[in-house]
Amino acid sequence: MKSSVIVEKKGKTKAAKSQKIGGKNQLGESSVATHTTSQNSSSLITEVSLSDLLPSIKESLLFQKSQILNRTDEFKRSQQESVQLSDEAEVASNDLSNNLSIHLHERSMKALLEIDKALNKIAQGTYGECEGCGDNISPKRLQARPLAPLCISCMEEREEETRIKHQ
Repeated sequence: MKSSVIVEKKGKTKAAKSQKIGGKNQLGESSVATHTTSQNSSSLITEVSLSDLLPSIKESLLFQKSQILNRTDEFKRSQQESVQLSDEAEVASNDLSNNLSIHLHERSMKALLEIDKALNKIAQGTYGECEGCGDNISPKRLQARPLAPLCISCMEEREEETRIKHQ
């Protein structure tokens, strides 16, 4: 089953280009069409496959990985610095700041593991396969969430199971 993103811009065919804006992958000036009911020849529609998007997704993942590794180095340096604190308020403030830094570092490490997992899938040629059902994850979803391990339907099932467990 081959998945694709359908892209249309003012009646002209245009391939979707991924660009990083504010930490999120965005489509360029193109907009994603919701359906393909137009039979009009002046409105050409083309499909963008995962293989077309894969280089930009890989580049984005590598960029995110390098940012996390740079922040990790900064975190390690800040943890090695010893600060002389004079009163209890400064100690409490410093402890709170350290706890926040540790929490953010842990989140970054989890993200790094997910990025490495996605990069390994790209290298093995299995990127874009749903870990739940084995079907292809739509390129539109992967462009929006490059680390997505599940297709929409499997993700919805998992969320429903989680919701039921917590009731």
